[in-house]
Amino acid sequence: MEKIIGKKRFLYFYIISGIFAGLLFIILSYFFGNTELGARIFGSPIMSAVGASGAIFAIAGLFMVMTPKLKFM
Repeated sequence: MEKIIGKKRFLYFYIISGIFAGLLFIILSYFFGNTELGARIFGSPIMSAVGASGAIFAIAGLFMVMTPKLKFM
């Protein structure tokens, strides 16, 4: 992806998508953390998330959008 969109745009996209994923986790855990299903998915409403999985999945999604005709295997 870095070669397709450039180093600077890749870095910006990675950071912004990581921030957005963290905020989305906080919002969803606040609204759905008190339900039975929400407690299984998010834990408690005061629980935090650590990691870059949201940013990594955003990059994977961007890759699929930017290269729709690319075939694997």
